[in-house]
Amino acid sequence: MNPVAETAEILSEAQDLKFAFLKQKSADQKRLNKLEKQFGRVAARSFSGDHQKKAGWINLYNALTCYWISKYKLQGSMLASFPIYFLPRMTIDGLKFSL
Repeated sequence: MNPVAETAEILSEAQDLKFAFLKQKSADQKRLNKLEKQFGRVAARSFSGDHQKKAGWINLYNALTCYWISKYKLQGSMLASFPIYFLPRMTIDGLKFSL
């Protein structure tokens, strides 16, 4: 699968999870685990060209944001949850990333 298409799929799944969380105020652990595995399979180093790199990383950043909103049940300002910006928490292509 095209790496950018893969990140778009992950973003779509993360957005669905976030909207379900915001509606029900609870996160589905199975879906969180599935997303975590999807992040781990992304081959970000295979993004080629500026367009693919930009699109792929924007998709991943937005998907990570949705994932952490759901996982940590964040509401209101994300700035109050500053550890997610500094602590490496998600593995993507063998490297740990935060927001």
